[in-house]
Amino acid sequence: MLLQVVEGTLSEIASDSHVTRLTIDDEIVWFRTSRFGRPPLATGDSVTVIAGSLGPEHPLIALRFRRQQDRRTFSPHRRSSVALQVAASVLLVARAAFGRFGLFVARVAIAPIASLGAGYLKAQVDIVTVHAARRARRPPLAADAPHVAAAPAEAASAAYKVALGLQGAAPTAGSPWWHSELLEYTHDAIIIWEMEGAGILYWNQAAERLYGYSREEAQGKVTHDLLRTVTRKPVKELESMLARYGVWVGELHHTTRDGRTVEVEARLSLMSQRNGRWLVLEVNRDVTDRKRAEAAGAAREASLSSLDLAR
Repeated sequence: MLLQVVEGTLSEIASDSHVTRLTIDDEIVWFRTSRFGRPPLATGDSVTVIAGSLGPEHPLIALRFRRQQDRRTFSPHRRSSVALQVAASVLLVARAAFGRFGLFVARVAIAPIASLGAGYLKAQVDIVTVHAARRARRPPLAADAPHVAAAPAEAASAAYKVALGLQGAAPTAGSPWWHSELLEYTHDAIIIWEMEGAGILYWNQAAERLYGYSREEAQGKVTHDLLRTVTRKPVKELESMLARYGVWVGELHHTTRDGRTVEVEARLSLMSQRNGRWLVLEVNRDVTDRKRAEAAGAAREASLSSLDLAR
């Protein structure tokens, strides 16, 4: 097992519900995506990462981050190997206080402790490698998608060029991934928009049918303004929770082009960054008819109950 320091500028964040890939200068590190949200890192941040590997041919697994501008440290997960977290923290302190020589001494000193986390590290490597290999076996998103070799180490690097294309990378040089026809076959309205940026970037056919706005009309608009979003809490609070946890699930009330109010079950997920801003994948399922039926059923039950009491 090897522990090493990766330092530089965070140039890319690519993530799905299983794994996250960070590109730091020319190095790539991975970690299993946590259901509690991602570490508060953004492209352009100067970072130091303590990463572990089972060998030169295996992917680097991030164990501990330090954001240089404020010296804050983060762990990819709330629950991980205590031994590896201790080892990573010692290496970060040694690197900051004593430079490369201190790092070398600390690495030797904490080797016995770090070895206790070998099982955890192997499990993380297996998750990254197996998930990448599975995604690699699926049909590519575009005709010129990169060919993926079958070797596990190559699957964890080359395969994810395809797999993580679904998180904001373009499958071709000329068109974003969301131009794929796959998103047009769903009955749910799918909207991709940029937080505090260019507004709506993608609007599928189901969204056109549900809301009445064409793709061209929706392009560049702010979703919550166009659809006059109503939630139980302010929209800004929704976005704050989304930025903190990486996902938001709940019910929204939207207004269509012809003035009707529709109720949707919404799932909003943060994807990778674009021009330093987060992309949001919003999937909305129309539940208006179901809610009306439930309300009518509840009203009938209440009416029957009142009649029984009157007797």
